[in-house]
Amino acid sequence: CSFSTLTTSIMAGDLLALRITRAEILSYTTLFVILLWALVFLEHLPKLREQYLGKGIPESILVDTLGDLELWMNASKDQLGRWGLREVNWLRTHLYFRLFRIGRLQYCFDRFPDEYRVWGRGEGELAVFDAEGHFASPDGSLGARSATFDPAGWTELAHKGSATLSIHIAATGPLDSAACGASVHQARDFFHRHFPEYRYDVMTCVSWLLDPALEQRLGPDANLVKFLREFWLFPVP
Repeated sequence: CSFSTLTTSIMAGDLLALRITRAEILSYTTLFVILLWALVFLEHLPKLREQYLGKGIPESILVDTLGDLELWMNASKDQLGRWGLREVNWLRTHLYFRLFRIGRLQYCFDRFPDEYRVWGRGEGELAVFDAEGHFASPDGSLGARSATFDPAGWTELAHKGSATLSIHIAATGPLDSAACGASVHQARDFFHRHFPEYRYDVMTCVSWLLDPALEQRLGPDANLVKFLREFWLFPVP
């Protein structure tokens, strides 16, 4: 598309040609904006690499983490038939040195998002209550309000606003339960080693993939069902 073509179309009153030209201009403009965002991300790469080096984080983690840029551009190409970058806000999290891909899953510094209180005792024993004191079962259902819970001997692990690690599911490959389990173990070691100052007690995941209704549809052997069974579920708005 050239400026002369556009000018000639206007002067000749060729509206069809003008509409096509406008579409072409929009297409090129969209591509320019997409590439501009990609260049912005690449512009931050040297600083991000310095941050990784400063914490002693392997470059392989950096490469895996920033693989999301290619993933979402390819997703736009596959779904819309053109290159795109619709996940700009999400990808900025990568550049802020807050999110890391470790094996199959991604982990982000975060805050406990909901009005629940999580208590722990011993080896993995949990008690979860909503803001009104209703007990939340592991399957995500809310029971009667508890008037008998005694916090003596329990440790509060999370409440609204407390530090946590949020888990995100990278849109690549199957959600293999063994790979996810290995990722969680690697993440614990990763954050303990590279961010010992960050104190957290729980990992969270907010996703429609944790809908317990999926267990009835997919069956107990599905990877997704095995994944959601690793979490203590509770309702979110």
